[in-house]
Amino acid sequence: MSCHDNARLQLIRFALRLCAGVATIIMYLTLGWLSACDVTLDYEATTGTDSVEILTLFSKKTTFILTKIMVYLFVITLVSGIPVWCIIIRYNLVQDGICSKPVANLFAVVFPFIVSVFFYSGSLLNEIVNIVGFLLCVPLNFIIPGTLRARRRFRDRGCVRGVTSSVL
Repeated sequence: MSCHDNARLQLIRFALRLCAGVATIIMYLTLGWLSACDVTLDYEATTGTDSVEILTLFSKKTTFILTKIMVYLFVITLVSGIPVWCIIIRYNLVQDGICSKPVANLFAVVFPFIVSVFFYSGSLLNEIVNIVGFLLCVPLNFIIPGTLRARRRFRDRGCVRGVTSSVL
């Protein structure tokens, strides 16, 4: 493969990543905007209580149909991600030699569900998830990708140096 073909391939990969990123941002903004615009979500003003059962609000007839669709799609993405995380955690535990396969299955698959049973009925899980999510997602989404890209950029200074720095 020549340098010109390699540069063209990198440009195509960049364009695909950019389109996927923009589509993801648009979907999340649409979900947030539709949820925020729904007039039935003003639960405290209409009922006088601050206890919000969000699924009940989305089941009302006055809720936009597009809002309902986006909520169902978001739940599907969450549920489909849980088995992937279980597999990744189990694989990492076994690959790093921390524990055997049966113990890794216990820690990666069984143990999280057992622990979640104890947090299911209270608001403690919600508080823990919010705090941990903020502490982990901010670096994962904003700091680490840029750092990894910068490290790769310095490492991969090859025949497409000019194209890489001007395109990416």
